[in-house]
Amino acid sequence: MKPREHTNYPGLPGGVVKPGGGHAVKAVLLAFCSFAALILFSPVLWAQESRIVARDARGDIYFVSSRYNNRNEYLHISKMGLDGNMVWQGNYDRGTDLKPVGMVAHSGGLVILAATRAGKERSFSLIYYSFDNFLLREVIGDTPGAAPVALAADKQDNIYVALTVKRANQARAELWKYDRNGAFFWSAVYETLNNAYAQDVQTLYNGEITFGVTQSGGPNSFGEYEPLTLTYNAYGSRLR
Repeated sequence: MKPREHTNYPGLPGGVVKPGGGHAVKAVLLAFCSFAALILFSPVLWAQESRIVARDARGDIYFVSSRYNNRNEYLHISKMGLDGNMVWQGNYDRGTDLKPVGMVAHSGGLVILAATRAGKERSFSLIYYSFDNFLLREVIGDTPGAAPVALAADKQDNIYVALTVKRANQARAELWKYDRNGAFFWSAVYETLNNAYAQDVQTLYNGEITFGVTQSGGPNSFGEYEPLTLTYNAYGSRLR
C-alpha cells in the first residue's frame, strides 16, 4: 500500500486530428484516404470528448482529458484564465494507459489529478502540479486491483481518494488519505460481506469527510444496490 514516487516525466507532442467526410463519393474516398494516412503517420489519433474540470479560488479553470497515440492513452492538461485565453497546456505520458478520474485545484497552489494505470497490476497515480504548470511529483498507489473514482482536498491540502478495490472476487470500498507532499496517511475500509463500491468523497468545513458508497444486497436494498453515506474524521475514524 505504500506509494512509490517517480520524478522522470517525459511528454508527448502532438495535436488533435479528426477525420473529415463528405456527401459525394469522391469526398468520401478522399476522407477515407486521409484518415488512413493519419493512422499511419500522425502521433495523435483523437481526443476523447469527456473532460474533467476544476476551478481554483481565482476562477481559473483546469481541464484534463485522455488522448491516444499509437501506443497508449495519456493525459492532456490545460489551464484557462478568467479572460477565456489558454494560459498553458501540456501532455503527461508514462508509456502506459492513463485515464483521469478526478481532479482538484486547491487554494494552496496545487492541482492534483487522479488517474487509473493499466498494466499487469492495475493501479493508480496521483499527479501533483503547481498552478503555473510545474510538475511536482507522481505518487503511484501500488495496491493491485485498486481503482480510484473521486478525490477531494481539505484546507491543509490533504487529499482524500475514494477507491474500489477488487480482491478475491470481492469489491471493497476504501478511502485513502495523502498529505500535500504525497505521503500516505491512512486508509479506511467499509466492512461488509457484500460487494461495496466507492462513489464519491467530499470534505466539509468542519473537517469531516463524507464517503459515498453503494453496496449490493444490503438490508434495505431488496436485492439491488443500496446507497450509503459514511462520515469520517481527519484521523480516519468513522463517525456515522
